[in-house]
Amino acid sequence: MQSLDFFIFLLNNVVEFVIINICFFLILFCLLKNRLLAGVLDPLFLILVVGFSTKYSIVVFLYLHDLISLKLLLMVLIYALILILFFTFFSKNKLNSFFAILIKAIAEKNDGKHVYIICLLLYFFISIFILFNIGFGILADTNRFENSRGFGAFVRVLDLLSVFIIAFSTVNISNLRKKQNKIFFSLILCLFILFSALINGAKISILFGFMTVFFVLKLNDRNFDISIKKIALGISLGVTFMVVGLTINMKNNGENINQSSEHISGVPIVGEKFINRMVSNGNTAYLILPYDIIDKLATDNFITRMFTPIIGITQMSKIVGYNAGDYSVGRQALLYHDNGATVAGGPTSHFDFFSYVNLGLVGGGIFVAFIGAVLGNLQNEIQLYSRKSHKNNFLTAIYTTVWFRGVILIVEPSVGFAYLFDVFVILILISSSTLLLRKSH
Repeated sequence: MQSLDFFIFLLNNVVEFVIINICFFLILFCLLKNRLLAGVLDPLFLILVVGFSTKYSIVVFLYLHDLISLKLLLMVLIYALILILFFTFFSKNKLNSFFAILIKAIAEKNDGKHVYIICLLLYFFISIFILFNIGFGILADTNRFENSRGFGAFVRVLDLLSVFIIAFSTVNISNLRKKQNKIFFSLILCLFILFSALINGAKISILFGFMTVFFVLKLNDRNFDISIKKIALGISLGVTFMVVGLTINMKNNGENINQSSEHISGVPIVGEKFINRMVSNGNTAYLILPYDIIDKLATDNFITRMFTPIIGITQMSKIVGYNAGDYSVGRQALLYHDNGATVAGGPTSHFDFFSYVNLGLVGGGIFVAFIGAVLGNLQNEIQLYSRKSHKNNFLTAIYTTVWFRGVILIVEPSVGFAYLFDVFVILILISSSTLLLRKSH
C-alpha cells in the first residue's frame, strides 16, 4: 500500500484509528514508564511508546480491515512482547555486563576534561568540513540522507560527539555555584543544541538534545524532577523545529506552503505534512505487510546487514560487488513500490521487520530477545550507577552517550550496533590518547 493511499484510507477511518492508537499508547506507557530512569523523557520512551504505539496501531488497523494476515499480526505483537519481557528481565537483574567492562575501559583513571576538549575540537573541525561540503542538514533539498551522501561517516561521528558534549557540559554546568555562570553557560549549551540540530537535519534532533540534558540531571540525581510547564515547553520547541524543518523542505522542493490541504478540510498543507510525518512512524508497516510483501523483499545475508553501517555502504558495496545500501528492509520497502528510486534513504527497518526478514520467524524472535537483553542490561547499568552516592562527571556523560546511541537498536538494529561500536571505539581511543599524553609529560 502506497503512502498516499494509506493516508487517505486512515482519514476515512480516523476515529477508529485514534481509539486503537490511544489503547496502544496507554498499554506501552504503563509497561515502560517506571522501567526507565528518565520516565517519559527517556529516548526509549519516545521511540517505543510514542513512535511504536502508532506503528502497532497501524498494524492492528490494517488487520481489522483484512489487509494483512493473522500470521504477520501475531509476528509483530509477539516480537513486541518478547522485546519488552527481555528488556524488563535484564533491566531488573544484575548480570555480568560486557558494556560495564567497556565503559570502565573508557573512564578508568580519567576525569574526562581532556577528552571533552578533544571532542570539542573534533566537533568544530568536522562541523566546518560538513558545512563547507554539504551545508546544514535542515536545508536539504530532498532528505538529510541524500544530502549527506558520501559524508555519512563524518555526520555519524558528529552526532556521537554532540551527545557527549551536551552530556558532559550539562553535568558540569549543574555543578557551578554562581547563578550567573549557570545561566550564561546554559544559554551557550542551548545554542549548541540548536546548532547541532541544524547540522543533523533530523526533525526530532532538537527534542533529543533537551532530553539529553534532562537525562543527565536525572542520572546525577534520581530525585531531580522537572515541571510539567518545562516539559510542555521542551515538546513545543521540538514540534516547532519539526514544523520549521518541514516548511523549509517544502520550500526547497518548490511546494506552495500557503495552500490548504487537499485531504483535511481547513488544515494548511504544512499541517497535513506534519500529521503525515507522525503517521510515518509506522510507514514500513503499511508498505510491506499488506499482501505479504514482507515475504517478497530481496535481502542478502545477516552478516552483511550488520557490518554495512559499521564500515559504510560504499566500502561494503566494493566488497560484495553490489549496492549494499539497497538491501535494508526499509530501503527494500521503498524500492518494492518505486523500483526506480535513486534518492538515498527510505523508511526505517524496525527491530521486528529487520529480524523477521533477515533471520526468519524463529531466528528473528531470538534476535529480538537479544536486542531486549542488550537494552535491558544497559538500563540496569544506568539504574545502578544512578544510585551511587558519588558520581564521576565523565562516567555520567559516557552512560548518557551510550544509552542515547543504543536505543536506535529499536529503530534500525544494524545502525544501533554501529552506533554503540562508534561510542566505545572513538571514546576509548580519545581517552587512551589523553592518558598517554599525560604520562609522557
